[in-house]
Amino acid sequence: RSAGDGEDGAEGEGEGEQEDSEGLLQQHLFVLLFECLGDAERWADGLKAVNRAFSHVPATLQRPLWQYKVVFLSKLGRSALDGLAKMKESDSKLQAKVWSTLGQAASDQRTQLLAHVKALEILEKDTQPAERAQYLVEFAEWCLAVRLPRSDAENALLSALDTLLDMDDGHEYAPAAMAAVEGEAADDTGSRADSRTGSRMSVGTG
Repeated sequence: RSAGDGEDGAEGEGEGEQEDSEGLLQQHLFVLLFECLGDAERWADGLKAVNRAFSHVPATLQRPLWQYKVVFLSKLGRSALDGLAKMKESDSKLQAKVWSTLGQAASDQRTQLLAHVKALEILEKDTQPAERAQYLVEFAEWCLAVRLPRSDAENALLSALDTLLDMDDGHEYAPAAMAAVEGEAADDTGSRADSRTGSRMSVGTG
């Protein structure tokens, strides 16, 4: 009987792995579709495809779907806040990632600023220091890209450095973070940040 139970367990694990593989394949195919529709600037079709994808892709693999939904809504000039409100409140990393995506895709500067700040607030509240440091660097680059005072960008980078130093292993990243602070302060042209101002459709599938 125990042998039979073992076989049933192995069979169940195999079925679970197959479902995961199928779900991951569906996710990748939908993301490829979103990329094609985005490249063609078919925002309305992209939004329809995203909404359809939610019924096919497992909930654990829906992170890129939310990101693309925000992008398509933003490109259509529609508020992405309703979509953001439907995300699981417990998944702070997902919320922060989608808010950051909105900050990159929104058409007006005010919405971009609010989205970046919201991402940072979520990570601070849920004590995600490493992720928050990363988003502080992105926020600094955005400040330079939209030509806000350089002091705003420098303050964000210094906050990122402080966050890393407060971590147990933060000393490993401190030299690189300090170099980033010094590099941004010395770069009067802000060319690296300007390269991020264009419309970007590519988002991670992780």
